Amino acid sequence: VKKVRAEQPNLILVDAGDTIQGNFVETFKHEAVSPMMLGLNALNYDVWVMGNHEFDFGLPALATPLKQFKGAALAGNIVWDNGKPYLPAYTILERQGVKIGII
Repeated sequence: VKKVRAEQPNLILVDAGDTIQGNFVETFKHEAVSPMMLGLNALNYDVWVMGNHEFDFGLPALATPLKQFKGAALAGNIVWDNGKPYLPAYTILERQGVKIGII
């Protein structure tokens, strides 16, 4: 990632979900700071899109990694009982004056 960022400074790095479940790091390492969030933040991920397995342990378990992630967290099809979105459905990033929508 470091090499590609050096070659392509306008890179947008997106995680497509199932990040905090189904991997050995999160399964066996129960830390105050999510090991996967440490990794995503260290690599400067711009966006983390929720996968279905992000919700396996319920919303309370997801709250901590969401607070720890430094980029934009998205989930376009998850709403509260009152109809309000759980997370934004999109974000707009800008690279060299060009606005790019991530849905």
